[in-house]
Amino acid sequence: MSTKRKGVACYDKAGLDEPLFVLRAQDRLAADLVREWADKAERGGTKPEIVADARLVAEEMDSWPFHKHPGTSIVRHEVNNATE
Repeated sequence: MSTKRKGVACYDKAGLDEPLFVLRAQDRLAADLVREWADKAERGGTKPEIVADARLVAEEMDSWPFHKHPGTSIVRHEVNNATE
């Protein structure tokens, strides 16, 4: 899994002008979006280890100590419940 501290390998592979979209663990929408990506990637034939890594990232995002809706300053200091 990539983190700010560990570095993000895909940044090095991206073209200089290639658009990127970053999801952070604090984003209440992120974990579900990562799971949706993993499901679609799996159906599309993506390698199982890549799909498994994405699902692990989603679980770790759920465990992040605070979450907020994107573009707001309202922080909820609780673990996100995937069913919310």
